[in-house]
Amino acid sequence: IIVTVHGDSYVSDPFEAGEGDDDGDSGDGGDEEDEVTAPEASSDDNEESDSKGVDVTELARAINRAFDDGETGLAIAENHEIEVTTPGSSDELSGIMFEAYKGFDIVCRHVDPKSNKEKQIDGRLVERNDQFTVINIKGRMKKLKNDNVVSVRLPKAKKEKGVK
Repeated sequence: IIVTVHGDSYVSDPFEAGEGDDDGDSGDGGDEEDEVTAPEASSDDNEESDSKGVDVTELARAINRAFDDGETGLAIAENHEIEVTTPGSSDELSGIMFEAYKGFDIVCRHVDPKSNKEKQIDGRLVERNDQFTVINIKGRMKKLKNDNVVSVRLPKAKKEKGVK
């Protein structure tokens, strides 16, 4: 069962203190024949709540809560996998995505302070904190000030040999 969120959406921190998710299970839940209302972005603490849209984490939690009620929900959840997706979500990293993508290949666009020109670096994301973004470029660590970083994106997917 796939639930696709159309329009603006964002992913909040699944481990952030949330609404009534006291069993610690913030994974895949289920779907219900009745309508499940998707929570809108309303948290003042969430840095991404400035952008309007659906919080995918809260939507998954709402689906889980719907399955917690009654035997029908349990039977559906035991026999089906639930995915909450967004079509064409951005490859640009922001917020908590930096934690999730540590060790992944990334493409970083930044302004070189010496030449004042925009440059691109391909490497692996090592760390991102309030002041710096650290990238591993062929074994050498490059530490960039976040003020100079224009964007950090996932690279385009590569095609496997023999696949047309």
